[in-house]
Amino acid sequence: TEMANRTIGSGTNALGSSIVLTCRPRLAGAPIATLREFTTALAAELPVALREMVGGFIAAVDLDQAVIGPGMAIFSRYTRVIEPNTGESMTVGRALQLISEAVGTFFGGIVGSLDRDTQFCVKWFELHGLDVGKYPEAEQLATVRNLVVDTLADHQLLESKHGSVRLYGVDDYIHRYVSHDPATDQHSSVWQACHYLAAALIDKDGGEAAAARIARRLGGLAHDAVALAYHLFAVCNAPNSKWSREGQAYNALTDAWPAIQVAMAEVAREERQQQGRLV
Repeated sequence: TEMANRTIGSGTNALGSSIVLTCRPRLAGAPIATLREFTTALAAELPVALREMVGGFIAAVDLDQAVIGPGMAIFSRYTRVIEPNTGESMTVGRALQLISEAVGTFFGGIVGSLDRDTQFCVKWFELHGLDVGKYPEAEQLATVRNLVVDTLADHQLLESKHGSVRLYGVDDYIHRYVSHDPATDQHSSVWQACHYLAAALIDKDGGEAAAARIARRLGGLAHDAVALAYHLFAVCNAPNSKWSREGQAYNALTDAWPAIQVAMAEVAREERQQQGRLV
């Protein structure tokens, strides 16, 4: 279904990926659950599945479909899930809604654990995307996080002038990633790491090898950056969003991350060989 040169349908559109759900009979004597029991199980178990998917072989564009499997595995282990207000059985549609909300909570937790600069940028992006916004609103969001807008501008996270603020996006990082050195950057953030990687990947002079070199220099920030890309893709993919180009860049990063990790190993080998020649 994914290979463009497959025998059946060669030359026609191919899927980016296929999501396969395995269905097994429910155990005999399966219990009835309350809404609280179901949502508690979701909160405990779904993050385990999501952590396996994020940074693995599931691209951001496929995550909503892929998470149906582990989410519905929890829902369908019960004979029924009882809605508290009506006493009726929960519908599949309602279960899928709660699964989606649990995914949002998972990524909200990831963002909340990141550096304050990144938290500010994510919140601003959720509100304004890359559009220009008012300085007082930015200052308010920054103050809550013990930040200063002008300092964020000095760190090259955003542009601030004439009472307006604009967040820098992937295209703004294309001309920066080659010269960026996290070892000398005292203000590296996950937001910047995500955008350096995405810019290196989509640049016509870049690609997976270029992104791998950036990832090597970023160290542990690179893994957090890929996790952030999943969340940013979801923001770009929301109804009425106009940031599809940005979303494509974030999805490309999540999709290419396994290949980038393989390329990182090759970059490391080349660096060792280079050091050996210098010695």
